[in-house]
Amino acid sequence: MLLTMGGGWTVKQGCERLGISRTRFQVLRRRFLAGAGAAVEERPQGRPPKPVEKASETALHLLAEIETLKRDLERTRVELDLARSGIGEAVERRVRAKAVRR
Repeated sequence: MLLTMGGGWTVKQGCERLGISRTRFQVLRRRFLAGAGAAVEERPQGRPPKPVEKASETALHLLAEIETLKRDLERTRVELDLARSGIGEAVERRVRAKAVRR
């Protein structure tokens, strides 16, 4: 193909050397050119990115988990502060006393 396109051979010489008809040669030439065009087209390199929906879903799940952990941490800090100050025991006694009255 390249020799006929570059002028080194005539189409007739190419057909004779390949042992094919002129019509078949033209079909092969079109296929060759289409393949060459596709080969030089720019394509993204590497793996395709993960779908955005999946990434967004994961991010939302992680954000919700972070909020839950923040609330748990704050509750634990308050409980620790109460326990350290002795107020926790007083509140606990009061809650137990109310439970006994009921």
